[in-house]
Amino acid sequence: MEKYSLVALIYRVSHEAMDELMRTVFGDIKARPRLFGYDILLETEAMRLFCCTVHNDGREWSLNADYNGPLRDLTEILSGFTQRLIDAGYNYYIGYSQIDENGDEVSEEVSLSHPEFDELYSQYLRSVESKGVT
Repeated sequence: MEKYSLVALIYRVSHEAMDELMRTVFGDIKARPRLFGYDILLETEAMRLFCCTVHNDGREWSLNADYNGPLRDLTEILSGFTQRLIDAGYNYYIGYSQIDENGDEVSEEVSLSHPEFDELYSQYLRSVESKGVT
C-alpha cells in the first residue's frame, strides 16, 4: 500500500472556522482547546492527522498527517480541502511526498499553495509586524 507524509501551514483562521472546515472535509475529527491554542486530531484507517495552532490567536496553524492509500484518493481529498481554503480566503502551503515503511521519502515533495500565496503571506507578515509580534 502506498504511504504519504503531509505537512502544511495555514494562515489567519479562527479556531471555530478551522474546526468547521476540518469537519466538512475530514468528518469525525476530535478537537480540543489547549491553554495556549487549539488541537484537531483525526484517526481513520487511511489517515492520521494532527493540526494545531502555532499561536493562540489562530494566525498560524501547523498540520501533519500520514496517509495510507492510493495517490488518486489523496489528491481528491487535498483538492477539496484546498478549494475550501481558497473559497474561505485562507492562505496555505501544503507539501506531501511518498514515504517507505521507515518513513523515509521515496519521491520528490509535491507543493500546493494558494494561487495568491506570496501576496497573502506578505499581508500576513505586515499584520504580524504591525502588532509587534514575532
